[in-house]
Amino acid sequence: MNTDDHFGALTNGASLIPYAVCEDAKAPSLAEFSGVIMTGSAAMLADNSPWMNTAKDLVKQCLDEEIPFLGVCFGHQMLGSVCGAAVGPNPKGRNNGTCLVEVENESPLFAGIPKTFYAQISHRDVVLERRPIFAVTARTSHDPHHSIQVGKNAFGVQFHPEWNMDISKAYIDAREQLLGTQTASKMRESLRPSPHASIVVQNFVALCR
Repeated sequence: MNTDDHFGALTNGASLIPYAVCEDAKAPSLAEFSGVIMTGSAAMLADNSPWMNTAKDLVKQCLDEEIPFLGVCFGHQMLGSVCGAAVGPNPKGRNNGTCLVEVENESPLFAGIPKTFYAQISHRDVVLERRPIFAVTARTSHDPHHSIQVGKNAFGVQFHPEWNMDISKAYIDAREQLLGTQTASKMRESLRPSPHASIVVQNFVALCR
């Protein structure tokens, strides 16, 4: 599954230039970019791989220069970590499938989206604590810090706005041995369409423009 294609379909004609931080020793110059989306990853922050320092520098640059930033799943956790929050395995366990997101505070990221909406998820780690530097903008029953905002231009969401039910199901199927047959079956049964979640990407692109 090509993550870039999923995001590209939601950007309303905006030019999306993929960049793999893990394949280069330094972050790209952001002088000519209107914003940055840091996507999900199979990696965990606890891996402390060398390329993660580059990713952290990229987030710090966005914050320092007020360049619009959207962190998704791993990118959300990276934003939380840069802001000083602990990131690690959710005490409630791994979560896959569809979740119900509850918007806690107003944010341009959630403009035109209901206060509660379905979103697709696949993660083990989460942002474990609040920090004064960011506001928590949404929660789920499984994760109280599911979306955060730093200042006016930096956002993190633990869910995947670029996914649909079919993608969620594919991830559950792929991880069935890890999840257990009974748990995987329940996750598949709970899958729901998530049309409102994708608006998050459109709202971010509008903010970049």
